[in-house]
Amino acid sequence: KRIAELEEQLKDCIKTKFKVGQDVFVFDCSSQLRCGKIGEVQINQYPDHHIIEYMVDYYGAYSDDDQENDYFEEKDIYTTKDEALKAIKNKREY
Repeated sequence: KRIAELEEQLKDCIKTKFKVGQDVFVFDCSSQLRCGKIGEVQINQYPDHHIIEYMVDYYGAYSDDDQENDYFEEKDIYTTKDEALKAIKNKREY
């Protein structure tokens, strides 16, 4: 009975794809590939759905140094540079 209760509770849990401190790759608003780490995870709850956003703290010096981090959804974050480049290539082909 206890296992069934716990399984019921797990149905409502939100599992994030990325963890705080994890290194990731993203494309910023100017389509520049950036490397950074997840600095924060935000879960925005709505009555019928939720949105998970991740704050990515950028590494290195870029042309717009005033912006050191930004928020991204899971679909726009990649774990490797190759994965990011493949995804942007596929988007451009459509």
